[in-house]
Amino acid sequence: MDLRLVQRRTLRVLIVSQIVGTIVMGILGPVLPLLAEQMTGSQTLAGLSQALITCGAMVFSIVLARLAVRHGRRVGIATGSLLSATGILLIVPGYLGGDFPLVLLGSLLAGGGIAAGLQTRFAATDLAEKPGRALGVLQWASLAGGVSGPLLIPFADRLIPGLPPMTGLFIVIAALLVLGATVVAAGLRPDPLHLAGTPERTSIRKALATVRSIPAARRGLVAMVTTHAVMISLMNMAGIHLHHHGADLAAIGVVISAHVAAMFLPGPLVGYLADRFGAERLLAAGLIIQLGSAVVLQAGDGPVVVGAGLVLLGAGWSAGFIAGSTLLTTAVPVGRRAMAQGASDFVMQLTAAGGALLAGTVVSLFGYQGLARVVAVILLVVIGLLGGRIIGLVRRTIGSAGSRV
Repeated sequence: MDLRLVQRRTLRVLIVSQIVGTIVMGILGPVLPLLAEQMTGSQTLAGLSQALITCGAMVFSIVLARLAVRHGRRVGIATGSLLSATGILLIVPGYLGGDFPLVLLGSLLAGGGIAAGLQTRFAATDLAEKPGRALGVLQWASLAGGVSGPLLIPFADRLIPGLPPMTGLFIVIAALLVLGATVVAAGLRPDPLHLAGTPERTSIRKALATVRSIPAARRGLVAMVTTHAVMISLMNMAGIHLHHHGADLAAIGVVISAHVAAMFLPGPLVGYLADRFGAERLLAAGLIIQLGSAVVLQAGDGPVVVGAGLVLLGAGWSAGFIAGSTLLTTAVPVGRRAMAQGASDFVMQLTAAGGALLAGTVVSLFGYQGLARVVAVILLVVIGLLGGRIIGLVRRTIGSAGSRV
């Protein structure tokens, strides 16, 4: 079997799946907190709905990893999409009936779609000779869905007549998730994970112990956890912040679309740099760019300032997330890789869930600019922890280049 041909087919299937998934999350991300706030009148509870999506992604990352080990990436990714579709459909009767606990249950199940998307990026690396570029291409392909999703909010909301505002679009995105699951179930054959090697069945505790025991994998995890939690916290509360300062859904959609473009557009370049110069050299860049975004977000409340801050936030996430994922994947032995990836996603989503929950509370107490200040302090601490390692790598690179000259 020509593994290069299988890899190309795998990437084509995963690209379609990822485009569908990013359309869904691009719609759900800004709309669900607004819906929750309308139901409850509380910014903290609005943050709770988004935190539960992240909690669902956290739980299902382990479930989908175990399914992948036993049955392949195809079963894991498709199952996550179908769980998400089920949860999103539950949000509609919950909102119409004023049943907020049902909305929260739907939000929890909706996290299966995020877990499926996270596993999709690792599926792209199973057979890749250059994993950074595979991740970058997949992330770049997600640009179409990620940018169009927020822009489609008004259209999707009117697509099914007779429903109150912000409910018809939940039915539309549930149908898209079923479509994505069908594409993966039919097209991801042969399964890339089982072609790459025989994955080991192990517990989350042992998988995390594997990551902790490998310094490069541990640094990759720190980068993913930090950049993702920072992005989730600042992005999810941005819609409410703009809404409170007079922005309508169309303006919010444009700002979120610009942010998503910054997340996905640099993917191929970041992936190339990760393979060419080593993933660790990109970790500090991603963290520093996100620090810059936190500084910008303290400068004003309008769509232009917030949009500029979110663009920097997305670019920093792209660098840190691809570099961290590549570093983790290449550092862990093939047999332990699937569960280590799932366990790392578990930790990443656990941190992001805590960040999303605390973000709502911080915003309610100190405002969105106060949240940006808290994030800036966290980034400074992480940059300080990783700074020595990164500076050493850069010095060795410069010295090596000088000796060749």
